[in-house]
Amino acid sequence: MKNLNELDKYRVKHPFWPQTAVSGAFKVFVKQRSFNVLAGIENTGDDGMMEHISVTPTNQKRCPTWDEMAAIKDMFFDPEEEAIQYFPKHSRYINIHEYCLHIWRPVNGQTLRKPGDIAPLVSRDEVLEKLWEQFGDVPMDPETECIEEPWLCFPAGTNREDIWHWFDERHSKGVAHLLYGGGVDRTPELARLCYLKQLCVDCDAEHCAFNPEGVCLFPLVGGRSPGLNDDGCNDFCYKEE
Repeated sequence: MKNLNELDKYRVKHPFWPQTAVSGAFKVFVKQRSFNVLAGIENTGDDGMMEHISVTPTNQKRCPTWDEMAAIKDMFFDPEEEAIQYFPKHSRYINIHEYCLHIWRPVNGQTLRKPGDIAPLVSRDEVLEKLWEQFGDVPMDPETECIEEPWLCFPAGTNREDIWHWFDERHSKGVAHLLYGGGVDRTPELARLCYLKQLCVDCDAEHCAFNPEGVCLFPLVGGRSPGLNDDGCNDFCYKEE
């Protein structure tokens, strides 16, 4: 935790909380909203000595948001100091104020894990790329584009695009990198294609060149929704038989 004397301008009077370099009562602001903060060092028993701040919105019947807690954490802790929010055992749970949240940090700096315990993005991407190769061998129905047998966490019948979305959320360069390779991140292009595909609506215009199988594919060509009006479609393109 920082030397709290650096935050003296935010200190407020408190009936019993000590005002020192490692403890104090404060009123801080995040985006013009005020929060009451009590800071100090506590002996938590089994967990040892812990730096601790409690955060309560002032005159607001709600808990702080994640962004607000993150901003206040940065006020009281150094940027490279890890801190934790706990979900305690029910047997040890105490709720003194229903809208108060807490941030903890062991005085010795040893949190539940070491920073090196988290696999770097490169290592995670390598695992995902091996899984992507395995995915290529999973039997798939060419008509429905759904897998025909369970794979990983996906049951049989899962659509290919749902699995693509799973990879896209986890690979640092997105599923476009896995699809096209070449070391080029094409995530923006793929995102645009997915967006345009959502604009492809059912269509009963049998003689339109953009409607080969009952779905208007004009957005993939024109880059926008088809121009529908009361008289039909402005983008109708007659298809010669």
